[in-house]
Amino acid sequence: MNPIRKTTLKIEPQTHVRSTKGDSWLFAVSDEYLEQYDDKRLLDHGKKGGNLRRKRQLEKYNAYKQELRWIASKDGFKLPDGAFAVFFYIPMPKSWRWKKRLEMNGKPHQSKPDCDNLLKSMIDGLIPPKNKTKGEKGRDDKEVWCYAAFKFWVEEFDGRIEIIEYNEYEFVEVFK
Repeated sequence: MNPIRKTTLKIEPQTHVRSTKGDSWLFAVSDEYLEQYDDKRLLDHGKKGGNLRRKRQLEKYNAYKQELRWIASKDGFKLPDGAFAVFFYIPMPKSWRWKKRLEMNGKPHQSKPDCDNLLKSMIDGLIPPKNKTKGEKGRDDKEVWCYAAFKFWVEEFDGRIEIIEYNEYEFVEVFK
């Protein structure tokens, strides 16, 4: 099975962050208000609210998707509908000692974040949702039908996503 094209997106993979319509109010108020709101919750209920932290988490995820989209468009990359393998190269934690770093470099990454959450964030970034009520046209992530995903440990500044495209029929035959 020969690859058709290999694309490297030089961005550290990030996991998917689930958001709801109810999170939209976080962006309509200031950080100072959220901080006061969270502190008030501590006084009223005995535990601090996490609304400001949640807003930061969503902002970071949205920035990741924007950057991923920009890197892909700069390289002229369009995510195929199927028959591709995606490799997530995840940097090892800075806290690991050199001996463990040597042992784990290039080895399969078998801890969190999960492979499916990494893939979901990549697909969300590369195929942004279209708004049918506004009459927007374009692709939808439900069109992605066939892929293989892998994740490996790498050194600190080597985080990236590699996508290798294959011929549909050859790719599917491998798994039959």
